[in-house]
Amino acid sequence: MDLAEADRHAREQIEHHRAEMGRWRLIRAQRLLAEREAGKRAEDIAAEIDVSVPTVYEVMRAAKKAG
Repeated sequence: MDLAEADRHAREQIEHHRAEMGRWRLIRAQRLLAEREAGKRAEDIAAEIDVSVPTVYEVMRAAKKAG
């Protein structure tokens, strides 16, 4: 494989992984939002997944924004 073809392939792989990361980020956000809507406190969610409370709120806002 020549340099141009190898570079194109690498860029395609990077874009694929970025898209997958975005999909998993949305799934995570939806799960946290569902836990919160089920009555779990943001503080408890944060402690359970070892993140800060503001991070939980930030992720939930992203889920609401995404629909």
